[in-house]
Amino acid sequence: MFGKSRIAMRTLLVIVFVALSTGNSIAGSVPGQAVVSVAVGTDVRQLANDFSVGIIDSIPNRQVYLLRFSDTLNANNVVQSLDADSRVDGASLNVLYALPRGGQVSIGFPDNGLSVFAAQATPSKFYEQQTTLRVGLDSAHLFSTGAGVTVAVIDNGLDLSHPLFGTVTVCPAPNFLALADASASDSGAMYGHGTLLGGLILLAAPNCALMPLTAFDGNGIGNEFAIARAIYWAIDHKARVVNMSFSAPFVTALLQQAIKDAAIAGLLLVAAVGNDASQALQYPAAYPGVIAVSAIDSTESIASFSNSGPFVDLCAPGVNLYSSWAGPYRWGTCTGTSFSTALVSGAAALVLAARPDLSAPGASDDLLRSARPKLKWGTIRAISPLYGYGALDAFCAVHSVRRGDLDNSGRLDVLDLVALQNIVFTQNAEQSAGAANNEISAKVRILADVNCDGRVDEADVAMMTTILYQNVLLSIPCR
Repeated sequence: MFGKSRIAMRTLLVIVFVALSTGNSIAGSVPGQAVVSVAVGTDVRQLANDFSVGIIDSIPNRQVYLLRFSDTLNANNVVQSLDADSRVDGASLNVLYALPRGGQVSIGFPDNGLSVFAAQATPSKFYEQQTTLRVGLDSAHLFSTGAGVTVAVIDNGLDLSHPLFGTVTVCPAPNFLALADASASDSGAMYGHGTLLGGLILLAAPNCALMPLTAFDGNGIGNEFAIARAIYWAIDHKARVVNMSFSAPFVTALLQQAIKDAAIAGLLLVAAVGNDASQALQYPAAYPGVIAVSAIDSTESIASFSNSGPFVDLCAPGVNLYSSWAGPYRWGTCTGTSFSTALVSGAAALVLAARPDLSAPGASDDLLRSARPKLKWGTIRAISPLYGYGALDAFCAVHSVRRGDLDNSGRLDVLDLVALQNIVFTQNAEQSAGAANNEISAKVRILADVNCDGRVDEADVAMMTTILYQNVLLSIPCR
């Protein structure tokens, strides 16, 4: 596969300060573990016996295995020996990953005195926070609530005892980290990160289904194999959106292949760019086919902690968001690109629910094209390494029109090509191209200008033909 609880009492507010980390990854790998991809037909048990290693886990139907070897052995030598075997297509250490630390977190339950938790009503601080207006969720929900779309959340799980999740469809999955490490804990400094994410996804798409995929522990530590295993679970169990609120400044073969396979399978992938105030490439956000999300503050300036770079696609609010919290306090504010990413994942669910036949690239195109370039401080006039195409606008994304989709079916097909040909070739032959274009309505002109040159002509027909018959994806939206 790859190359060689709730408590009734007066308002209580507890302030917890969590320092920003100096990195979103943790150096090293899981001691005594290697990941191998083997050739089809390989007797893996015999291979393991030949190298005196044990088989811990595998990724079903992918010929990828997690092996255990003695901690007393030199890890690099073990991997090199495995990689040199003709039965092995690739071998590597099981690299460690870490969830990005957030900023200040305030934990409290100001609505705890309410006798009834009313979904989509209380607590008002959650449902009516300014963020819902800033990204157009209130308007978008008039047309889509994410029903029928499953959002996979690769993180450290959900506190399913939280009342917010009481009426939500939750798709069960194994704890992928525990499969490989029996000591993996659901408590620690980062416990609650996944629950915060789940709350914000539901804020954006209240009727979507959640698929919590646990690949990190309570301290925010995970590994490449567990993450990849989670991605393949999402593929095999029909998730449509995958939220990845983690990042690292390096490429790893197994995760790169898993991301590629997920994109090919039609999943819409969303990832955080991280919290290091760095412009270094971050993965999985920088992989092709992934929407990379940076964080903006209340002034709509890039958040002081947010990573950035040319790989950024969208920005979204990421400072002092109010969401569900794991444990007895139930509610709290959170800060970080992780939480900006959750809002984008929820908005993606809205788009896909509104247009069920839309492909992942089509939905991604809608999210990027509809991004708001006019921020409070000014206007983004080009793709920005800080803000990408602009700020998330869920309402506009739900109503976005796609270039070439002349019949508004949610896909590009031969009917769209025929309609485009009729526009271009059946106009009055005596009219000039300019006059002919003036006869086209503004909306049709946007749809029919497939190559983004401001005109509707033979060049658009040629591009549409290429898209349909050479299986070429439509390029990034016009700007």
